[in-house]
Amino acid sequence: MSTYHRHTRAFLAFHAANPHVYDVLVKYTRQAKASGLSKVGLSTLIGRARWYLQVETTQPDGFRINDHTGPYYARLIMTREDDLDGMFDLHDSLADFYFDSWIGEAA
Repeated sequence: MSTYHRHTRAFLAFHAANPHVYDVLVKYTRQAKASGLSKVGLSTLIGRARWYLQVETTQPDGFRINDHTGPYYARLIMTREDDLDGMFDLHDSLADFYFDSWIGEAA
């Protein structure tokens, strides 16, 4: 993991420590799709997840979903959840570097 960019390392550490965030984002993506949306912005879902996880659930002090996680979650969700492939527009990102390596580590 040391060869990754710091954002990739930070994402992998956050994801390993907070697997429930992935589950919440998948749930919200499926809700968006069920409502008829063919695309949704992950930043919108992260904002909703922040509200839910910080206000409606008990989280330890200092719990934060960093904005840098968005590109990683978008790629992870569309790779792991066949029914959600294509739900996010992807832009060039550090998440694209070493994709085949980090995606396996995030599983």
